[in-house]
Amino acid sequence: MTTKEQREVVLQGKDPMVIRIMEHLLANGWLQERILKNVAQKHYSPHQASIWVELESEYNRYWATARYESMGQNVCSTSYACIDATHSPEQVASAMDAFLMTVEKSIGESFAVRFLSKPQEAAGAAVCA
Repeated sequence: MTTKEQREVVLQGKDPMVIRIMEHLLANGWLQERILKNVAQKHYSPHQASIWVELESEYNRYWATARYESMGQNVCSTSYACIDATHSPEQVASAMDAFLMTVEKSIGESFAVRFLSKPQEAAGAAVCA
């Protein structure tokens, strides 16, 4: 079980793997939450998406999970990245890239984003496809 002390290190952004994961998110346009340093956010009109990084100390791995609400549901509920504490920087980047691709796809397909897209953009996309 993750101890209170381990969790505080993660929340404060002092864990080396959390730092590496957060740096990858920041490099991809996400913004770090100002209080909880294991949370990143990005605005997708009309809502805000968030990614949480947590430590599962029993198995020495980290989980990145996403949340974006559309029609009362988290459209990213099946998107996650499981990163072993022994992963190299390249393995972390690869896992996070795959994770972010699924998050972006889920958000892009959500009702909230599709509903607010401009009719011209939707029509143009349909013509080009």
